[in-house]
Amino acid sequence: MIDYGGYLLLGLGSGAVIASLALGLVLTYRASGVVNFAHAATGMYLAFAFYELRETGDLVLPILGLPSRVHVVDTPTVFTAFLTITVLSAIVGLLVYVLVFRPLRAAPSVAKVAASLGLLLYFQALVQLRFDQQGASNFSVTSVLPGGAVDVLGVRVPVDRFWLAGLVLAVTALLWAIFRVTRFGLSTRAAAESEKGALLVGLAPDRLAAWNWMAATMLAGAALILTAPVAGLNSTTTSLLIVPALAALLLGNLSSFPATAIAGLGIGMAQSVILRVVTTSAWIPDWVPRGGVQAGLPFLVILVVMARRGDALPTRDSLAQARFPESRRPVHPIVMVAVLGVVASIGLLTFDSNARLGLIITLVSAVICLSYVVLTGFVGQISVAQMAIAGIAGFMTANLSADHGIGFPFAPLLAIAIATGIGLLAGLPAVRLRGMNLAIATLAFAVAVEELVFKSTAFSGGLGGTRVPRPE
Repeated sequence: MIDYGGYLLLGLGSGAVIASLALGLVLTYRASGVVNFAHAATGMYLAFAFYELRETGDLVLPILGLPSRVHVVDTPTVFTAFLTITVLSAIVGLLVYVLVFRPLRAAPSVAKVAASLGLLLYFQALVQLRFDQQGASNFSVTSVLPGGAVDVLGVRVPVDRFWLAGLVLAVTALLWAIFRVTRFGLSTRAAAESEKGALLVGLAPDRLAAWNWMAATMLAGAALILTAPVAGLNSTTTSLLIVPALAALLLGNLSSFPATAIAGLGIGMAQSVILRVVTTSAWIPDWVPRGGVQAGLPFLVILVVMARRGDALPTRDSLAQARFPESRRPVHPIVMVAVLGVVASIGLLTFDSNARLGLIITLVSAVICLSYVVLTGFVGQISVAQMAIAGIAGFMTANLSADHGIGFPFAPLLAIAIATGIGLLAGLPAVRLRGMNLAIATLAFAVAVEELVFKSTAFSGGLGGTRVPRPE
């Protein structure tokens, strides 16, 4: 038990980044009713920009079409680099609100979710395009916090973990005080309750929301800059820190700064202990991915909160949901399918190997997109787990064909049935959810599948993969 107590303290570093990201989510939600799925991805870009600035003196710009970078200073110090990125963070937060979410302030929550998911993909692609593909491994990612370590409960704990936790608690206390006693905080709370009422008393909800978005983005950038030496920087995994941050946000009821911060720290500390258990316990099979077990904790937290509260979770636009546009009937669908089917068949028979592969991927993606037509186009809901479910079916087809000798077409049909069952089973706790809540639950499910299933050597075949027999 003493050993586990030390590993709880080791988890303060990851808990600090989860808590700080969740605090930014509270800010944007209280200011504009948006759960920003791109919050961690935005902070990731800012952290990459900080370490690139420290290394080369170049400031990498976030807008595609503009020059990719500008030279700022030859030998930037930690202070000048941090100050520059703080100003950039405020500008990015303002642009995101003004260009993306302010025009959607009267739109349904599903539209806001779709916009934030689009931003997540944008910042992921931006980092991959404008920074080296090796990621932060080419940077000198050194902590700007005091170094050293202390022995606590039999475990050597770096001092920066305590600094990170202390900074998070200090920021939490500051935000709590601002929203409790200052005119700015009280005005933001009033505008969140009723924008019309805020306008009548002379407040400017848009201006208040813009300031909160700027503060949230600066918080995300600072959090990932300070925790990069602990958690690392990666264009994909870092942006997925949004999932444990969402779990902490839900535990804080989307409104409480202290509860959200404590929940974030607790999730990080619990993940550290779970990682210790799975790496030292002999009863856990080798095919279980060690990191995947701890990644499944936020999914369980989200499911429990959703199952207990369902649509009782606060949604600021619940009193005045905008109507979706009418679903139009497709024009001559049989003719279109016949023509495009002939064109695709000709392409499969005549294209070279690269073009044929591209056409096959396009056809597969089109089939998967049909599920979005049904779910989003006709029902008005967003699921982020469709690709994960498709991946389960694909891996199951490979395993059934290669390992169990089940041939075509029985292997794909059985794999479809298994993937459908898993999707329904995972969706049962979310059956009462709509809009934003459903998107949160399905995103957590998709990440859990990625970490627990797709990274399992028993399921995916390891680094070598699984050779699938040709269908006959």
